[in-house]
Amino acid sequence: MTPFLGLIASLLILLIIRRKFTQLLFDVLMGVMQNKRVVGLIYGFLFLPGVLLHEGSHWVVAKLLRVRTHRFSLVPTWIDEGTLRFGYVEMTKTDHFRASLVGLAPMVLGTAAVLLIALEVLALDVVFGVMIEGDLSLAYAQFMGVLNQPDVWLWMYLLITISNMMLPSASDRASWVPVGVFLALLLIPVILWQPEVARIEWLNGLVDGSFKSLATAFGVTAILDLLLILPLWVIDRLLGARRA
Repeated sequence: MTPFLGLIASLLILLIIRRKFTQLLFDVLMGVMQNKRVVGLIYGFLFLPGVLLHEGSHWVVAKLLRVRTHRFSLVPTWIDEGTLRFGYVEMTKTDHFRASLVGLAPMVLGTAAVLLIALEVLALDVVFGVMIEGDLSLAYAQFMGVLNQPDVWLWMYLLITISNMMLPSASDRASWVPVGVFLALLLIPVILWQPEVARIEWLNGLVDGSFKSLATAFGVTAILDLLLILPLWVIDRLLGARRA
């Protein structure tokens, strides 16, 4: 599978699993608390490290690009019947290029944090690699080894919260299309000017490296969310049986 197809596949899988994970978590919290506003606050508190990285990266990049910021909030609020806004950074409207960089910041920093924790701290790539090869017994043994590492539960918590909050919102993506078109037009003469071999190596290295990093981060997130779905499903069924 090419890096691009790997990226698309991992993103689609992540979106499907993440939707199920977040819905189950919401249902469990609602089953316990029976109050949507309280559930929103608890949800925001549970994912606070990820929300802080997401909104904080917006704020830091905006400051670096000299985009004026106004209000900064990490308090979750319901903005309509079914949408929970975890936080926000209010900024003065700016040009598309700077807006796109501010919007892209959470995914870039989030991906870097996920890769650092998953690969360098916890070495989960070894576990996932063995799992993909089909050796479940060895994957289980490797995973038990991961769980014996110091502060593993703190790192796992940070990994789950950061990875689930790193995807860009609709407002984050608002300026991506015009900036993407502009960069494509800008790169065309640069690519055409270079010798063919150097052009292919440079372009392939840049694109493939980016795709592989994103696909790895998305894949780690999807697997962790999948591991949490089963216990959440069991709790949700038990709560449903108790209410019945």
